[in-house]
Amino acid sequence: MDNKLLLQSSKFWRLLLMVILMQLIGGLTFGAINLFNNLMLNIWFGGCILTPFGFIAGYYWHKKNAVSLISDKNVIYIMAIICILLFLSSIIFVKFYHYSIVK
Repeated sequence: MDNKLLLQSSKFWRLLLMVILMQLIGGLTFGAINLFNNLMLNIWFGGCILTPFGFIAGYYWHKKNAVSLISDKNVIYIMAIICILLFLSSIIFVKFYHYSIVK
């Protein structure tokens, strides 16, 4: 494993922890609600919906407690883009799922 990747991951443990925690909460919540009549789809959708909120909470937690944030902006931007893409993929999924039910 690349040492650079490990070092960057160790700097952002708060951000990663919060995103994963929010995905688990969203997955379990939507799994219990049973919105799509398929457990895996419910868990995936719940995780995608709460990913950006986990990123925002993790970013502020990281910003409050981290020593240096200036040199790590590229990693934060990449993680933000990934969270936005996950959120948008869940919206697109709901649209396609709705069309498949209607037909």
